[in-house]
Amino acid sequence: MSDIEENAFQIARYMRDNNFTGANIVLGSTIREALNLSPEDFDAADDFLREMRFCDATSAGDSAQLVLKVGGVVFVTQKASERIDISRDAEQLARYLEMNQTWNKTIIVDTEMKADLQWDDKRYWQACQILIDEGLAEEKPKADNVRFKGLSLNAEGRKAVRHNFRRQTPAINLHTGDNISVESSGENTAIAAGRGASVNQSIRIAEIDNFFDEIIHQVEHQQGLSYDKKQEIKEVVELSQEEAKQNKPNEKRLAVYFQNIAMMAPDILEVAVAAASASIVGPLPVAILIAKKISEKAKADARKKI
Repeated sequence: MSDIEENAFQIARYMRDNNFTGANIVLGSTIREALNLSPEDFDAADDFLREMRFCDATSAGDSAQLVLKVGGVVFVTQKASERIDISRDAEQLARYLEMNQTWNKTIIVDTEMKADLQWDDKRYWQACQILIDEGLAEEKPKADNVRFKGLSLNAEGRKAVRHNFRRQTPAINLHTGDNISVESSGENTAIAAGRGASVNQSIRIAEIDNFFDEIIHQVEHQQGLSYDKKQEIKEVVELSQEEAKQNKPNEKRLAVYFQNIAMMAPDILEVAVAAASASIVGPLPVAILIAKKISEKAKADARKKI
């Protein structure tokens, strides 16, 4: 990711984590100060988010009023799935350590870090503990009833910072975004997540369009959804349809899009998959198979909560 896109991710993640969506707006100055961004870096990233339709905003700079759209939530979810699973504060602390450690100063004392980062004790200790738990930093031995007196980024931590916290060996997990190998024969379908897997059937554009038309039809007839929520879902449907019609669709992105649709309207995917599959003879397109997998998991998770 470029610096602009990285900063855009951090801004969007801050808005998502603090629920600045829907009618909840946030000032540009609040985000910029929280992320310690220069006015120039903030403006460039803000422009990126607006141009990509990831957020709505009025005015610009510190006086801007921003709100994250569904496309921005999808953007954050997708990018986060490609990164090591640690908090924003832990990432910031790791970057601080990487910048301040030298050959003759491998341990940075906690009082110095808290002062430079302007964090209170709770925020600092939480970020420290995450880095230690994830094996990215080492603590100075405890003494004098102090939890620990300093922190040192280890080789794995330095590597994580250099790679901008991107996963180097991603876990095999549909939620974290592996490629998905799909095989289909009639009514018997199988989906297996795995690195380097491939899709073994051609994508039929007409069948894909019918499937997404059915999703839109279901959205329009959902009485429990507000107009704004329907528009948000349609934006995600549009993004997923564009991806599904590519020569080599990104299965990871499709999974993230369908997960977001399932979260906003749990029953829509199941009904749309059933309706679209009924008229298809032979292998199902990959988009429908991924949607089927997501809807089945959403249904199973809902049962567990009962």
